[in-house]
Amino acid sequence: MDRSTNRVFCFVEGINLAAQNGFFRQAATVLGRVRELAPDNLAARLWLGQIYVLSRQPDRALEALREPLEQPEKFSLAKTNLTDLNIIAATAYFQKNDLARGHPIGRKPKLPAIRLTTGCATPPCRFM
Repeated sequence: MDRSTNRVFCFVEGINLAAQNGFFRQAATVLGRVRELAPDNLAARLWLGQIYVLSRQPDRALEALREPLEQPEKFSLAKTNLTDLNIIAATAYFQKNDLARGHPIGRKPKLPAIRLTTGCATPPCRFM
């Protein structure tokens, strides 16, 4: 294991240990250091946002997530990461009682209406 990989491993272990034991401030300190070393690391920002939400610091959570929310192309967001990002941001907005900004993020996408007629999803029904 090279030196940089070992350093990242130590950070991850420190974060896990601190968060699992409820030491959110210590976990946030470690994640803040990771953010300084790798500002484009999406996982660190998601963890940091989550830690701040868990410790009831929504403004700090939103600050940690600001760049990925404003510049998603910079962070190569996948569908899963985008979902995590939106859930953490929505939770932070709800903690701030900003329901207008939290609700659209967490809302299910609107599905097209399907009209049911004579047992078929789309007319004309060719099975009758």
